[in-house]
Amino acid sequence: MGEGLQKLLKYASRCTISLDQTGVDDVLAAKSMAQLTVTWDGGSATFVVDDEYDDTRKDVPALRLALIRLTIGDMAEAGSSARWAHTLNWTGAAEDVDAYYQNNLAAYERLRTALGNIPDVITSYDWQLNAGDAAALRAL
Repeated sequence: MGEGLQKLLKYASRCTISLDQTGVDDVLAAKSMAQLTVTWDGGSATFVVDDEYDDTRKDVPALRLALIRLTIGDMAEAGSSARWAHTLNWTGAAEDVDAYYQNNLAAYERLRTALGNIPDVITSYDWQLNAGDAAALRAL
């Protein structure tokens, strides 16, 4: 196992990550979005993540954290909720998309302040091709 995955596994040991679909509406479900809640000593944060490959269904905390990191990275690259929605091919109401976008940003800031940045160890290509570290995480 590579050094990057070891860092991610160590990070995951400092919190719990649960799949919480109770707050997911039909719009999110139709877009393969999932809701993950990260809990640590003294706090929690809930994220909406793109789960095209149903990775959140696997009870692998490091895999779930990597999905959160991927989502936050995609949002940063997009630069706005409208562009993020476009990258997801999401035509939902602009205010809904913006609410999820703003929530993710605030949630990540709480998590980052408490535990630091989630290690960014998986490339987009590895996610799409199920190669490298993405394949290793999915095999756990």
